[in-house]
Amino acid sequence: MEIKGIIKQSGWKTGHGVDPHCIVLLMIEKGGKNEYTTHEMVKRPGKKAMEFYSGHYYTKIEDALKDFNKRTK
Repeated sequence: MEIKGIIKQSGWKTGHGVDPHCIVLLMIEKGGKNEYTTHEMVKRPGKKAMEFYSGHYYTKIEDALKDFNKRTK
């Protein structure tokens, strides 16, 4: 999976004992085709690279947008 870009991003959430995190809608390249995912993006203290968890994968942007909106409510 190669990340091509972030299409949408929710606001960052922080709190006591919680690493900063948000929900992102990504365009990815998978098997030579563009697809879409929603993930929880986490910024761990002391790490430069973001980490991605709980991915939902879609072939259509419309389905990914619906999932993004649901996950950011």
